[in-house]
Amino acid sequence: MTDINFVPYSQENIMRNSIMVRTVFTTAEAAKKLGYTVQHTRLLIRKNKLAAQKIGRDWLISNDDLFAFKKVYTKQKIEL
Repeated sequence: MTDINFVPYSQENIMRNSIMVRTVFTTAEAAKKLGYTVQHTRLLIRKNKLAAQKIGRDWLISNDDLFAFKKVYTKQKIEL
């Protein structure tokens, strides 16, 4: 019989292996929420003012990053 390594479920193991589910927006969706054009939103990403992840050829912006950008760079009422 082979020895099987048993790892009990613990809070630490669950947290280490869990997948965080986050809301993400495309560049077009983020632009609409910010009130900017898609081109301007891409410029903000290129200038590292708006955090985004590049997946393939597309940029995805998390809800948290969009909220942080709005809080710092705009005086608009924050509604995400």
